[in-house]
Amino acid sequence: MKTLLKLFVFASAIILIAISCKKMLSNEDQPASGKTFNTAFVKNWYYGTFIKTAEWSAAAEKDKQLPDWKNGVITTIDKLDAVVYPFIKGKHTFSLPGANALTDPQGKRIAAASLSTIAFIKTADNKIAVREIDYIPDWQYLQRKQFDMGDMKGVNGKSDFSGMVITKDWAGKILSLHTQVEGKTVKYGRIVKEKKSGNTKNGDNTSSLGECTYTTFCLWQQDCVLIIHGDGMIENECGAWYIVECWEVENCPDPPPGGGGGGGGGPIEPPACDPNAVWPEEEQFNNYVVMQSASEVSINANTSPDGQDPITNSFVWNVAEAEYGGWTVKANTNYSYFHDKYFDVNLNAFIHTYNLFVFATGNGYFVGSNFTITSTYTTTNPTVNQVINNNTSNTQGKSHVTGTLNHVLNIQIRIPYCDPLTLSSVDQIDNSMVFNPR
Repeated sequence: MKTLLKLFVFASAIILIAISCKKMLSNEDQPASGKTFNTAFVKNWYYGTFIKTAEWSAAAEKDKQLPDWKNGVITTIDKLDAVVYPFIKGKHTFSLPGANALTDPQGKRIAAASLSTIAFIKTADNKIAVREIDYIPDWQYLQRKQFDMGDMKGVNGKSDFSGMVITKDWAGKILSLHTQVEGKTVKYGRIVKEKKSGNTKNGDNTSSLGECTYTTFCLWQQDCVLIIHGDGMIENECGAWYIVECWEVENCPDPPPGGGGGGGGGPIEPPACDPNAVWPEEEQFNNYVVMQSASEVSINANTSPDGQDPITNSFVWNVAEAEYGGWTVKANTNYSYFHDKYFDVNLNAFIHTYNLFVFATGNGYFVGSNFTITSTYTTTNPTVNQVINNNTSNTQGKSHVTGTLNHVLNIQIRIPYCDPLTLSSVDQIDNSMVFNPR
């Protein structure tokens, strides 16, 4: 049975970076010089330029793979500006090495835990290179992490990832393979034979020749039906993992000729957390909590007939309002009054008077909706209601509402490698309303 997978869970993964400057291919795009290289720029370039290129069209699954635009990370790769996203694909494919004779259940668990990212890198000549980077844990590492790839850090705060890091172009062609142990690249791989046909299962097909080893790799695939709701919610309805084909890879301690191994041989470290960085969630939170300046509210009743019947009604008014966030603190007011009139001989006119015998405003309540920010309104003191100049033509009801509005946002995942962050904002609600019978 297929399982409905909400692909936003990829945002919880820690993104590692590995790419070879020597192997980056620049497509024919508009120069990125002089512009801020961020998600807005990359997204505009993707839809305005990249999808018109031969490079984009070369991918067989071009219409069924897309960056997760909502979870981009601005970073650097080999001192080049880059933005990295979780990579949403209609076909999930990961190449698993055959060491330790993986069983089907083991292979499926490794494939399910593997991570796929897409990186947009601004090159030295202001072109943009696009690279898919896959992270495939080995079985022992995955067991040690209790099958949770949300944290790839050791006790020293650096990467402790063990497994394969595979770099591909947009079309899925493999450009480099790294074998990592405890966050350090120990071998570089290259495909040395044509892919072998058939459904050969991953086996313990590793052999040695000098310092190099030869390993059978098998491509595990999961087919999905990709559903894209604009640039917002993206869903995949996916089937089971299965093996497509296998081939041989040579793994050596030195990069292949021409630098195809990438990375220069040093450890591939995740970008360090910048404590001064302002995260998109923080900007959204700061905008959301801004409150308009409060001013006394004046409410006039509809014109009513005089007579013996009381005029009874209610209304809702805004005690406080957001500047941008769309939320309000409201209060409900109930009232009843008699409308009388008499003729004043001295003024030669009818005088209207109002007996406001019921006037009550509640303590207020919060109205708003946000999936990530929790807002709580608490009454500081009971609302004070009073009637002024009753039984006159200037009768008024006045309510004074006070309370506290607390907004809280918990950012659990801050990529790369930042601890969870809790943002909070407390506003004092204090406003009055004047009601005028008519």
